[in-house]
Amino acid sequence: MTEVLVAECEAYRGSLLEAVRRALPSARIRILNDIEESTLIRLRPGTAAYAFIGLSPGFCSALEAAVRIRRHFPESRIIFCADLSDYVLEAYECQAAGYLVRPVKAGQIAALLERLDKGHLSSKQRIRIQTFGPFEVYVNGRRVHFPNRKSRELLAYLVDRRGGAVTTREISAVLWEDRPYTPAMKNRVQRVKAELRRTLEEAGIVGILQHRRNHLCLDVSWFDCDYYRLCDGDAAARRAYIGEYMTSYSWAETTEAALTAKCLDAGAADR
Repeated sequence: MTEVLVAECEAYRGSLLEAVRRALPSARIRILNDIEESTLIRLRPGTAAYAFIGLSPGFCSALEAAVRIRRHFPESRIIFCADLSDYVLEAYECQAAGYLVRPVKAGQIAALLERLDKGHLSSKQRIRIQTFGPFEVYVNGRRVHFPNRKSRELLAYLVDRRGGAVTTREISAVLWEDRPYTPAMKNRVQRVKAELRRTLEEAGIVGILQHRRNHLCLDVSWFDCDYYRLCDGDAAARRAYIGEYMTSYSWAETTEAALTAKCLDAGAADR
């Protein structure tokens, strides 16, 4: 049974609940009067496929809601509900799965969930990331062009981290090894992050990028990657690896050495 969280201010709670019930008639709905840590802790253990969060002054902010929901229900897709487009920028920055304008109707919810499900099911087939040799990203077989070489390198580093989160300071140290971390450098990193987001938006795959407060990471469920398949023991990926990994980046040499050793060990075991 699908479980859904609904947290909305009193003025709009009834209409949102009715819309969710009509769009998801078989779902188990868990109503939250607030999104305080203590409230979410009382709901555990549990899972929730979706979290519908109302945004209003004095109720909760998008950032607070996203952080708390993801901490306790990391598998949930967060959908914000608000008046007009008052909070759309906040929702965008929080990587929300969707944004609905009040009064929310069942048809809006059904259409949004259908788009989300189709995008999630097809994402791994559409996106392929190549790390053996030069770093490349392909969408539907077409190579993604990166106008900014630093944004391309940032994505490569995030792929190397396999879903691990990195801070702005760490990004600075990787992309500009010889430069101290200063306010000016922090702004430079923010511009690179913004450029990466624009490139991924143009390619239709911005969903792979995830923000966690001052951290950035990738949702690795969105794409296929030769490096990940090799790490998982895939024989075809092992055969495809010829000792070269993200050849343009010096920081990739550590992973390259580990992959080479893994392949050598696997080859010895096969003999």
